[in-house]
Amino acid sequence: MQTYLGEGIESSSAIGFEIDNIYVSLGKIVNILEGIHDVTVVKKRKLFTKWEGIHIWFNYLNHECVVVEPFGDSSRYWIGFNSLEEGLDISVIESAFRQYQPPLIVKVFGDLIMLNFRSLFNYK
Repeated sequence: MQTYLGEGIESSSAIGFEIDNIYVSLGKIVNILEGIHDVTVVKKRKLFTKWEGIHIWFNYLNHECVVVEPFGDSSRYWIGFNSLEEGLDISVIESAFRQYQPPLIVKVFGDLIMLNFRSLFNYK
């Protein structure tokens, strides 16, 4: 899966990254996070509860992290630390999402919706 860091930012110094939400559900994000060794206490927002922009809370190396949908209607989810912590490395989490391959039907549908025709013909 494609991940997006801020421009000019190395993954070892990033406090977060973005992923396209067309290719992955919140439930799948929880599954990916639960499969990462240093991630603990993964909590997903309950359906019909008050929404403050955060979909998922989790701890990584004993630091609180979140999965956020910026502006409430973005085409991407932002995954990162809840507060700006200096010196923390989120590259392990970013790598887990980069390695995830959505099912073929989800990939084709997502590529068509996102007008990502180059990726449409390069499925691995």
